[in-house]
Amino acid sequence: MKNLLSLTWSLCILFILPAGQATAQNLPVLKLLEQHPKTTFGIHVCQADSGKTILDYQADKPMIPASNMKLITTATALDVLGGDFIYETQAGLLGNNLVIIGSGDPLIGDPEVAEEKSGDPMQFFQDIQKSLQQKKTGKISGDLLIDDFLFDDQRYHPSWSPAESNKSYAAQVSALNFYNNCVDFTLKPAVRSGQAVRYSLFPDTTYVNITNRGKTTTAGTPTAWASRDLNTNQITLRGLTKYEHVLTVALERPSAYFGHLLAEHLLAHDIRISGRLKIIGVCDAQRKPPAEFTVLTTYQTPLTEVLVRANRDSENMVAECLFKTAGAYYRRQNGTQPAQGSWRSGTEAAGAFLRKLGVNPAQFTIDDGSGLSRKNQVSAKCLTAILRYIHQHAGATMFRESLATPSTGTLKNNRRFGEPHYQGRIFAKTGYIRRVWALSGYARRSDGTWLVFSILANNGSPSPMKTIDQIVKLMIE
Repeated sequence: MKNLLSLTWSLCILFILPAGQATAQNLPVLKLLEQHPKTTFGIHVCQADSGKTILDYQADKPMIPASNMKLITTATALDVLGGDFIYETQAGLLGNNLVIIGSGDPLIGDPEVAEEKSGDPMQFFQDIQKSLQQKKTGKISGDLLIDDFLFDDQRYHPSWSPAESNKSYAAQVSALNFYNNCVDFTLKPAVRSGQAVRYSLFPDTTYVNITNRGKTTTAGTPTAWASRDLNTNQITLRGLTKYEHVLTVALERPSAYFGHLLAEHLLAHDIRISGRLKIIGVCDAQRKPPAEFTVLTTYQTPLTEVLVRANRDSENMVAECLFKTAGAYYRRQNGTQPAQGSWRSGTEAAGAFLRKLGVNPAQFTIDDGSGLSRKNQVSAKCLTAILRYIHQHAGATMFRESLATPSTGTLKNNRRFGEPHYQGRIFAKTGYIRRVWALSGYARRSDGTWLVFSILANNGSPSPMKTIDQIVKLMIE
């Protein structure tokens, strides 16, 4: 009863509303929280312009943020890199070698970006091929050199479960990436039950070794899945396939994957590489290539596209590349060595950004950039501080429009706020890992004023997602 009275008093004090409305809104919120007695909530709502608090319930309490961690990552990247930042991945010649210099770009070959642009995930490879053909180069007599040293070589976070390393949401992180560092298996049933399942692979590559133990079924529940042996690219298809569908598998060593695919593509277009694929540093400490390096083509991705894939679509690998990129540039700007993207340097950059905003260091612990780690701890007030800061600075529109809405991204995918009344009024980052739910972002009230909000929920059962949405709806009416 003491906690209930305390909560009631807190809500009565902190709802800043015209007279006569406080009771009408406090009681529904209180009733909603009472539905989840085992769930820990952290909630903060304030006016975007003035910062005036509307609701504060355990808003200082550090909690697991799940993918709301991406708000810290993307805001840090925007602050460190600037809104006009462009990833530039170079392909060129150095003597008799073909060289690829990775920039940390997570969207090379990204299927969603390619589809939106009516392009081909293989576009960069095609550009390299055409550049070589224009030079009438039918053979690279040297090696294929891959410089991925903008990032360190810790590709899989130590806090992530090894059992999930073949999952697309836990794809490895590299300074040179392709197709989200995954392959897609399209499975098709054979003619008769019990026969081996048929499959096709994209990208079609020998970089992976495949064992097909999958079977066709004509009855019952399909159970098809794929496993990948730890630290290898040995993939086994398993289970039962009843109808055509796609399995996505994350791979080992993304930069080598990129190089292998490029060599295969060039060979298919009569350009042979005589030497070997080598992962080697070509650039100096400032990431400048040698003077004799000749650029063939440059693949560019603006930061705006990366923010969208990280926030709206909640792609973990994209967020981790941003995290490491911000870390590399933060260290370069501060003269800290090594000026290399890593989870450590990303943590330094994010921590410095939060301290600049005046966030109490006791309210955050940063472990990765995507929120997949359960060691992240962030308060709701920390997240609203970020949202308010971005709202008041350059890049506000870019950042807000990178978030999910009722008609885009993860909100649309989960059919949240689908009523016409909420269109154009909610821009938010969703978050979920086991027993963790989060929603933070911007909401426009019926009178046109903007709010920033953060609602974090840890533990408990059943899922409080609908309750979280109801709280958002109450606060913007």
